[in-house]
Amino acid sequence: MAPSNSREDESDSEAIELLVTGRERRKTACNRYNRDMVFEEVGDQDDADEVALLCAGGQDEEEDEFKSDAAEDDDILSMAEITKEYEGKAEGGTQLALHTTSVSMSPGDYAEFPAALDEKVLDEIKDVRQGLKQRHIQMIALAGTIGTGLFLGSGRAIANAGPLGAFLGYSTIGLAASPVVLAVGEMGTLVPLSGGIVRYSEYFVDPALAFANGWNEVYSYLVSIPSELVAVAVLVEFWTTSVSSAAWVTIFGVLMLATSLLFVRVYGEIEFTFSILKILLVVGVNIMSLVITCGGGPSGESIGFRYWKHPGPFVQYLGISGSWGQFLGFWTVMSNALYAFSGIENITLPAAETENPRQAIPMATKRIFWRILIFYVISIFMVGLVVSSDDPLLLRSTGNAAQSPFVIAATRAGIKVVPSIINAVVLTSAWSSGNANILGGPRILFALAKHGHAPRVFTRLNRFGVPYVAISLFGVFMCLAYMTLSSTASTVFTWLQDLVSVSTLVNWMTICITYLRFYYACKAQNIDRHAELPWAAPFQPWSTWISLVLFILIFLTGGYKTFMHGRWDTETFISSYLNVPAIILLYFIYKYVKGTRLIPLTEAPIRGFIQLARANPEPLPKPKRGIQKLNILWGPSDTNGVNPSMLIKSPDLVACFSLGQERSEKDVAVQEVINPGTGQKFASCAAMSALDVDDCVQSSQLAFQAYRHTNPRERAKWLLAWHNLIIDAKEDIAKIVVYETGKPMAEALLEVDYGLSFVWWFIGEAERIRGSTAIPAVSNRRTFVIKQPIGVCVALVPWNFPVAMILRKVTAALAAGCTMIVKPSPETPHSVLALADLASRAGFADGVLNVLTTDLENTPELSERLCKHPLVRKVTFTGSTAVGRLIARHCSEGLKKLTLELGGNCPFIVFDDADLNAALDALKILKWRTCGQACTHANRVFIQKGVFREFEEMLVEATKQIRVGHGSAAGTTMGALTSPRGVDKLMRHVADAEKNGARIVLGGKPPKNLQGYFFEPTIMSDMTPKMLSFREEIFGPILALYAFDTEDEAVRLANDTSMGLASYFFTKDVDRTWRLLESLDAGMIGMNSGNSSCAESPFGGIKESGYGKEAGKDVAIEEYLIAKTGTLTLQSGAKI
Repeated sequence: MAPSNSREDESDSEAIELLVTGRERRKTACNRYNRDMVFEEVGDQDDADEVALLCAGGQDEEEDEFKSDAAEDDDILSMAEITKEYEGKAEGGTQLALHTTSVSMSPGDYAEFPAALDEKVLDEIKDVRQGLKQRHIQMIALAGTIGTGLFLGSGRAIANAGPLGAFLGYSTIGLAASPVVLAVGEMGTLVPLSGGIVRYSEYFVDPALAFANGWNEVYSYLVSIPSELVAVAVLVEFWTTSVSSAAWVTIFGVLMLATSLLFVRVYGEIEFTFSILKILLVVGVNIMSLVITCGGGPSGESIGFRYWKHPGPFVQYLGISGSWGQFLGFWTVMSNALYAFSGIENITLPAAETENPRQAIPMATKRIFWRILIFYVISIFMVGLVVSSDDPLLLRSTGNAAQSPFVIAATRAGIKVVPSIINAVVLTSAWSSGNANILGGPRILFALAKHGHAPRVFTRLNRFGVPYVAISLFGVFMCLAYMTLSSTASTVFTWLQDLVSVSTLVNWMTICITYLRFYYACKAQNIDRHAELPWAAPFQPWSTWISLVLFILIFLTGGYKTFMHGRWDTETFISSYLNVPAIILLYFIYKYVKGTRLIPLTEAPIRGFIQLARANPEPLPKPKRGIQKLNILWGPSDTNGVNPSMLIKSPDLVACFSLGQERSEKDVAVQEVINPGTGQKFASCAAMSALDVDDCVQSSQLAFQAYRHTNPRERAKWLLAWHNLIIDAKEDIAKIVVYETGKPMAEALLEVDYGLSFVWWFIGEAERIRGSTAIPAVSNRRTFVIKQPIGVCVALVPWNFPVAMILRKVTAALAAGCTMIVKPSPETPHSVLALADLASRAGFADGVLNVLTTDLENTPELSERLCKHPLVRKVTFTGSTAVGRLIARHCSEGLKKLTLELGGNCPFIVFDDADLNAALDALKILKWRTCGQACTHANRVFIQKGVFREFEEMLVEATKQIRVGHGSAAGTTMGALTSPRGVDKLMRHVADAEKNGARIVLGGKPPKNLQGYFFEPTIMSDMTPKMLSFREEIFGPILALYAFDTEDEAVRLANDTSMGLASYFFTKDVDRTWRLLESLDAGMIGMNSGNSSCAESPFGGIKESGYGKEAGKDVAIEEYLIAKTGTLTLQSGAKI
């Protein structure tokens, strides 16, 4: 239910003020820029209007200041905090409710609004401490529960099913377990709360299921922890029996308990160490098995596939002959494999205590597959090679290394040191398993208590954020381990264990059921999992359905031996079947007492958690550097697979916006968008084709018929609204730019500000469109010239300034009354989609601004179709001269109006009398900003010989201060090149310069410690006009330095190019300044300035740098207008 507040007038004013100013710069809880949020007034309309006005009011001047993410997070007053502050304080008067319109909400549900989520859950996020790092959670996922099931229990699997039967059994369960982990990972990434499946079933299925399965799990953990203590004691006795088992139980019990009560990072470090040991052992024993198989053991005998031939790949289980006996052996092994795989679903149990869980959990989940393949499937295959299935030692049960098939193989091969090594690592495995149980059990009990399914006392946390009361209960139950010291008590304890021996299977079935409800709830609520969730698991839902069916079959047949003639065993029957009836009984008892219901699919609070995740984006992962790139086990990860909408706070800014509508990626082909800072997939978007062009143009033409007649002031108002929305979304747009272009965050923010200057300019230009009147030579005639929008326009834009370039072109067209279709670069679609989405929110009708995203393969044909479409009347293109010629050829067929802003190859001239510091400051921006990827950047730097070496040294020292890195990393001053083609091009320029005698003063190659498309800031000196960098635009972080003697020489060299976009020079000579302004062949001249572009002045070049102008008074908007002349003849009384 949407929260409501009611107070006296004065209190109302304070509440509204807090609501509106909870974050400076108008990033308020009123909805930062979410068009679905509306105010609903229940009472005085004036108060509601006041709040709406405050939420949409003018911006603060401090909006231009850059804040760090951390500082802004501190400023946020979240909706949850507002709800908590005012909930339950209604005393009459005006009632102000905040709600959403997209999903209906009924009392007691959390269907849409994150603030309506259970207050206790939100408090939990703040109370616990996130001590588990990515390396902890990934290593725990990779090797955390590898233990006795693999090292000791795999021998029994070989004995029961044979090498091939065991291999197939483990492989089948491994494949069935993978969807379980994927399912729990997807839900855990969205709902990163401690307790795992207990929390998910509470929210997405039925609280009764959470209660029943939760208490089943708690009981399972209560019994399992003493079991692990007993296993530890038995393992220690492998070396010595002089110390009582009770002593070892006590020692390790205290260690486990103490570890669990400390900060969770202590547990993480211990598990990290144990996991490495287990991985080393698995790798070691598999290598040993391979060596033995190949004849590298002390005996020198090669085994090969001997044991697959005799006694054979399968075993006749229970003496039953034929294929039926072989199948029963395989089926029985699957139950053994369940025990070996148990615990892999627990990666989300400590989610609330994991740093950046929305990044860590998906990465850990995906690595589960490799764990299954490498550690289980390959290991069981190798065991089948080195140990015969009829070896009598396989069936003995010592509880220590003696029963390990690897030890048996080593013993048979004459390798003596292996037993102690394996026993030592298995000891750490049992200890590790106990630690995992005492971590997981109390978290489940904590989760139950959070939802009122257990006494509230179990929610208490110590100063480390650990549920110490819940842990204490499990500490008490550790004493059950002492029961094994008595034969009578040991029998009782065995029965207690039998009651939960299939708990893993039951838990996996519960996860499957819960996930399927979650999946179909997403369907019912029209939630695109891949577009809206933080992470969506692959192969769903069919893989989960297959696993669920298999688990049900295994459960129903798990105790089949008891039904065979003469094999009835009460203990086996109870252990196989009593668990599920107990859960069902708990489920219905709880439903009867509490009156719970199965949560309808449309009311599951998925959208609430999505909004909560988006309101609290995690810091972006740092890229791997240096030796980290070789680390395949843990460590920094990229954003591959992470939904980009979770990197920002506005959920819709990465929507696929086309034909005036948000369009599902399922309707069209999809292209990947690469993060230049890592070289990995960042996001995806629709890859439209030429077949989509006509529909898009027709949409724009239809919109133009209405938009052309809108009042200029109305257009200005919409542009102003767009301007304000972009300001609100500035940081989110900048983040998208960082991940699409590779720019540092500071540069991306500056680009948004630069682009906004054009929006502001054309807001005014919309109302400054004027015609003219004239009296011709014929006295009785009058002429009138009116200006009208030209029609549907197309903007073909590059990737280097995806925000500024769009705003400069689009706002001019919209101000003039035209509609526009934007075809963004395949490298940077989401930056443009974000702007289009905000334009829609600002009030522009469908079709006024359309975006056609596509991939590199479809770009030529789609662009040609746009240029040649008969309804398109104007095209504006920014890009290379070569492509500009092609665009001009396409447009010439329809005689379309065309603006071309093409290559630069810009000269930068420094004279002897220049202010070298000013020149240096300007050149640093003109070359190093945007990693040198701008057409206006200095391509050829001409320095007069009198100051050449001095200025070169100044450049080198300044360049050494540049910090190259991922754009999201703190302190980065130069990011990545946007595409790998840029790196290849720069390498050609450096090679050519060296070949022709240039000096590489600095840089000259990609940095070794960074992945992605990086290139070192490079200075090449003693350049000559014969070199490639003189003739061809570099478009990257390379400074090419040329020496000259005289002014005439400098002008000649500067003009010695087919291009003429911009030129720059620094001198204190006023006469020379005027001469250079007139003599340099460029459309824009920087005179003691490195800035040649602003909204108030025309932007454009001459020669092969294109034609037409963007920005500037009267000039730019004229590009989108036609002049229509009307002549009126007066019949009589004409007077002048």
